[in-house]
Amino acid sequence: MATYGPIRYGGIINSGALTGTVTYTNTTDLPTANVGTGQRAYVTSTNKLYVWNGNAWFTIALIDV
Repeated sequence: MATYGPIRYGGIINSGALTGTVTYTNTTDLPTANVGTGQRAYVTSTNKLYVWNGNAWFTIALIDV
């Protein structure tokens, strides 16, 4: 696994670099055990960023403005 980063994001409350994001090839590679809430993962096959909410992985919408 390689670290994907930094990813830049912007928002109303805060902006900065998302560090500690791990890259996976497929969504089936995303872990479901020993994952901390808020952990981010970039999946190359879908070109999407996911976040773990404590129970499941959810897609984060990436908007280029």
